[in-house]
Parts: sequence; structure tokens; C-alpha cells
Amino acid sequence: GVVFVVGHLCSHSSLVAAAAYEAAGVPMLTTTSSHPRLTEEGRGNVFRLIGRDDAQGRIAGDLLAERWRRGRIAILHDGSTYGSGLAAASRRRLRERGAAEVLFDAYPPGAEDHSALIERLRAAAVEVAYVGGYGPDAARIARAARERGHDLRLVGGHALGMPEFWAVAGAAGEGAVFTGRRDAGAGPGEGRVLRELRARGLGRRPTSLATYAAVEVWARAAGRAGTPDPAAVTRALRRGRLETVLGRVGFDAKGDLEGAGWGWRVWR
Repeated sequence: GVVFVVGHLCSHSSLVAAAAYEAAGVPMLTTTSSHPRLTEEGRGNVFRLIGRDDAQGRIAGDLLAERWRRGRIAILHDGSTYGSGLAAASRRRLRERGAAEVLFDAYPPGAEDHSALIERLRAAAVEVAYVGGYGPDAARIARAARERGHDLRLVGGHALGMPEFWAVAGAAGEGAVFTGRRDAGAGPGEGRVLRELRARGLGRRPTSLATYAAVEVWARAAGRAGTPDPAAVTRALRRGRLETVLGRVGFDAKGDLEGAGWGWRVWR
């Protein structure tokens, strides 16, 4: 009886599951899966409430080329669909800008000991590392560098915005730069929703408002369609714009968020 799916939280899961939802005729809306392939496969049931990694990689490559053109740059990834894809997009843009990394390397996700990686970074005299991967791993890399006296600057994608990054990294995470959702503007009721989230102990997690907005998107589309029928809702999602706590949102023919963009944020 499922009529709508909010998810998944990572690109690999979204890519695997999308075909199952398509076969069942159920629309899915992810708030965090950013791999370009998700909306390039031509599935009519897939929608995305965040930007894409090809765009995220471009601005990362631009930042690295502009701020560290003559610096020692490393590009790291965790081997995941998200991490390796984002690292490749950043590397491609960096080279388009006439710069290049001195080290392109992978690390095992979930590892507690990153001493060997830190030694490789130190041997290559790396000043800044772009991390394509998730917050906790990036945090452990930052801590390992700090513990070994390596003054390493971290730059990464939106997964570094996970609250777990700061919880694990502590002081070693200070100054880490990452891309985040650039919303067009707060929609009506944002303050009320944030108060309710905090009252439930949720705080302002990166995904909280977006997930709330995803349910609003379904509700508005079902209202326009006059029915929760998945096929009717899917058609409504492709027509016009819908008011949400994130502002007014709409989707293009592929299911990507119209006007989606990325902005830079810093951990303090």
C-alpha cells in the first residue's frame, strides 16, 4: 500500500532501489542522494530535492584551483558510489582549470586507524585534502592528522555537513570547508517547524528540513491531483511549483530540483 517513498539517504541505495519503485509504480524523492546517474537513467518516478555531484564537483575544483593553485592538493575518496564519483568530478574540474593534485588516493570507510594515509599525505607534502566521503571518516582523518602534527586543511562535499563530523573531529574539524544546500529562501512556517524539531531533540540536522519538505511536496501534489494515487501524484510532481518549508520547489523533466545550487560552509 505504499504510495510514496522519501529516500534514500545515500546515492548507492537510491540507485539500487529506484528500479524497484519504478516497477511498483511508486514515486521516490531523495533529499540527499546527489549522484548524477540517479536522474540520468530516465526513470519517470525519481525526484531529487538537492543538487547534483557534477555541479558540486565543479565548484570544488574551482575552489581548489583558485585558493591552492600552487599548493599541494590531495583528492581522497572512500570508494563509495557517492565518494568516488564526487572525487572524480572534482579532479576533472581541477585539471580543466590548469591545476592538478599531487595525490589521488582511497581510504577504507569505517577504519579507525588512518596513520598510513597521513604518512602518504605527509610524504607528498599535502596542504589541503579534498574528501569525497562521509562525515565520520573525514573526521577521523582530520583527528589523525592533528595527532601527528600535520597541519592539514580539509575540504569536502555535503556529507561533511553531517553532525557526526563535528562530534568525532572536535577541535581538529575547525575550519573544514564543505558544500551545502543553497536554498532559494525559507518558506512559510520554517520557524515553527524548526521549533518543533528542536522540541523533539532533533535540532537543525542537515536533512531535517529537507525531509519535512519532501512530505510537504507529496501532500501538495496529492492535493493538486485530488488523490493519493501514485501515478496521479507523479504527474502532479512534474507540473508547476510546490510551496514547502524550504520555499517554492519544482522539478525538471529528469526529476532534478530546478535551480538547485551549492554554497560553501565552514565548521566553527
